[in-house]
Amino acid sequence: MLKADWFNLPMERELTLLKIGQEVDECRDIEVLRESIKQLSHQNARYQHMIGEMLKETITKELASFEDAMSAIDKLEAGDNATN
Repeated sequence: MLKADWFNLPMERELTLLKIGQEVDECRDIEVLRESIKQLSHQNARYQHMIGEMLKETITKELASFEDAMSAIDKLEAGDNATN
């Protein structure tokens, strides 16, 4: 279900993370670090929720489509059995 390459970040993201890491290492203001962690945690929770909702919606649509296809197959098979 999950592809191995999904776990590899593009080079641009890696560079961004490197820069953020350097800024965190250089920061001496604990209040700034605390606020940043709170903001990142909130943003991460929001993104996780959004991804979960998108997945739920997509899976629901796919299942409905599959159900419609199976129903059509059942009708075709019922029609074939009635003529035989």
